[in-house]
Amino acid sequence: MRTDAIAAWFLSRGNTNPPAAVTNMKLQGLVYLAESCYGSLHEEPLVDQPAEAWDGPAFPGLYRTHRHCKANPIPAPTRCDPLPEDVTEVLETVWDLFGDRTAGQLQNLTHDYGPYRDHYVEEQKHTDIPVDEIHHAWPLFAAQGAARVYRPDPHALAVLHKLAAKAPTGQPDITRYNTGQLMADYRAFSEPH
Repeated sequence: MRTDAIAAWFLSRGNTNPPAAVTNMKLQGLVYLAESCYGSLHEEPLVDQPAEAWDGPAFPGLYRTHRHCKANPIPAPTRCDPLPEDVTEVLETVWDLFGDRTAGQLQNLTHDYGPYRDHYVEEQKHTDIPVDEIHHAWPLFAAQGAARVYRPDPHALAVLHKLAAKAPTGQPDITRYNTGQLMADYRAFSEPH
């Protein structure tokens, strides 16, 4: 899938809800999380660019396309290519869990969880983050996103159920997490009080 098509979807979605407007830094985080979710579910890459460990996870071509906007919201594209249903489901899930977060909050999330911190080298911008490590990190990201969901979202819950069934086991970076327990915690947290 073309990285710019995934980015266009997030830009269109962000501009339908002005408080969730998408800047270049936020866009990098959303595309990174979408890669993680999609790869975890489908065991293949979503985007056609590698993520690099800059001051946060970044897709260099995508960054260059929108760098003229600096820290300002990026305008929505005038047209978006239709995406396959499985891709749209992933993007909806990522948006539901993380779309209301600021660029800084997404950067903190991707710094604190997942493989970014293992590949970041200060003053160096061209270190690839291995795509399989990004994919294996989704249960960590999903748990952090689900912790902020106050009401059940059937779509996000369905995707989390799929993840629970397909979660890789024995991966060093997720062995201390039990996806079944994460789902139980999510359901308990989402129950009306």
